[in-house]
Amino acid sequence: MIFAAKVNDIESGRAVKVAGTAGDIAVFRDTTGDFFAVDDKCAHLGASLSQGTCADGVVECWLHHGLYSLSTGERVKYPASGFLHTYDIEVRDDEIWVNPEPNQPA
Repeated sequence: MIFAAKVNDIESGRAVKVAGTAGDIAVFRDTTGDFFAVDDKCAHLGASLSQGTCADGVVECWLHHGLYSLSTGERVKYPASGFLHTYDIEVRDDEIWVNPEPNQPA
């Protein structure tokens, strides 16, 4: 597990990029208060998803407005394509930790 951010560093509906990982990972704080970690690059054209917003378990790519599920990484709305890897996270006190090894797609 690697340190991602302090809980209060991530606003509701927003994300932070995780430093020190081989690939780009974004940790989102959903509007439900839950935290999710997924690939930071949109599978459609590679835009940084951490620049987008999320709500109700879905992240919206800021570039073309495609949607992905934060819990499964599956495409929810075109033009999103393919899938995003998801990553296990742990919230320890006021810190968020992420496993840099991706979960297997469903």
